[in-house]
Amino acid sequence: MLDQGTAATPLQKRMTAFGKVVSIAVLAICAVLFTVGWLRGGDPMTLLLTSISLAVAAIPEALPALMSVSLALSAARMVKQHALVRRLAAVETLGSVTFICTDKTGTLTRNRMRVEQVVVLHEDDRQAMVRTMAISNDVAIGTDGSPVGEGTELALFEHAREDGVRKVDVERDLPRVAEVPFDAVRKCMSTVHRRSDGSHVLFIKGALESLLERTASPDPRWKVEADRLAADGLRVMALGVRDLSMGELPHDPATLEHDITLLGLAGIEDPPRDEVPQAIADCQGAGIRTVMITGDHPVTARTIAHRIGLMSAADTADARTVITGAELAKLGADELRARVEHIRVYARVSPEQKLDIVTALQDRGHFVAMTGDGVNDAPALKRADIGVAMGITGTDVSREAADMVLLDDNFATLAHAVREGRRVFDNIRKFIKYILTANAGEIGPSHWRR
Repeated sequence: MLDQGTAATPLQKRMTAFGKVVSIAVLAICAVLFTVGWLRGGDPMTLLLTSISLAVAAIPEALPALMSVSLALSAARMVKQHALVRRLAAVETLGSVTFICTDKTGTLTRNRMRVEQVVVLHEDDRQAMVRTMAISNDVAIGTDGSPVGEGTELALFEHAREDGVRKVDVERDLPRVAEVPFDAVRKCMSTVHRRSDGSHVLFIKGALESLLERTASPDPRWKVEADRLAADGLRVMALGVRDLSMGELPHDPATLEHDITLLGLAGIEDPPRDEVPQAIADCQGAGIRTVMITGDHPVTARTIAHRIGLMSAADTADARTVITGAELAKLGADELRARVEHIRVYARVSPEQKLDIVTALQDRGHFVAMTGDGVNDAPALKRADIGVAMGITGTDVSREAADMVLLDDNFATLAHAVREGRRVFDNIRKFIKYILTANAGEIGPSHWRR
């Protein structure tokens, strides 16, 4: 029995249709048996009881129990492979998936980031940029003395430390007094620090296009350098600074984040997981298309997608296979449905737009698995046929909304789970064939000879 508001799974839909067909077929056969017996002069009451008994015997009553046991055993096997199933029906739904929409960072990649290149247009800005790397982050030192924080911030923090600039030393002279956290709309994060003379300075980092919108006179050379870094598969992070007046205190982002001086770009490498290319190839061989959804620069996303085998050479050369969040926002629902099956990479996409992607694919008749780790991913996870949350980096909200949790945040684990789901569905189908063959004997020729 489905809860109110809960959509039926593919297996439930198929079993409902199967039950109707079997019921009609059994009733038709019993009706024929009753009619033939009656025409031969049989007792109507005896024939009626016999027909009802045969109908009951022919129905595969063991099927629900077998399905429950099969799903439970498969769920237990998935846990051993680092896939925790939160809803039993999700096991068989995995076997029907035709599209997997996956995050890039930490799922397709290792989430072990390192700054590989630093770009400044003026050498005088290099030291200021390194200082921004050190201080504009939420990295903390754990009890064991190692830094703890988000992957991108850790990469910047470590690079600054390797250059001899430590966060604790900078904050001693520039204590933090306010922070404007990162969000998917602004695509940047700022911290405000107080100088010894009472004035304030703002340090900011985020997507290059976001910081360029907040500079007084953007230099076109920044975009050229960003494209060069992205073409190498590097994640591009821009860093900037702004001097605040003596009496200016932090209020809201619009008040603070303007007239930024762009200091430089950091090219951050996040290598793909070794097992991901084979997992994507296995999915493609099974008729499952994989789609990457990322907040990265579109050139970076395209390069990584080609590197892991998600995009072929033809896909890479086709500009229509990659779309940005800004372009996606301009598409109507009908336009998105017309293009959604051909898009392989979504770049600079907000979590809210994941819901539009899932809806468009489902409208085209696909069964969709969607990964997510943030609070804003919850609507898309709930709407997808299989919502998949991250066990390591995921929030409690995303895990609660999901049908399955990847305990190792690994795309290959999801691919293994899909394979297990298909195996379960195949086993259930084999059992149905077996039990129908056995039950057919209950209303077979032996009864016609009586």
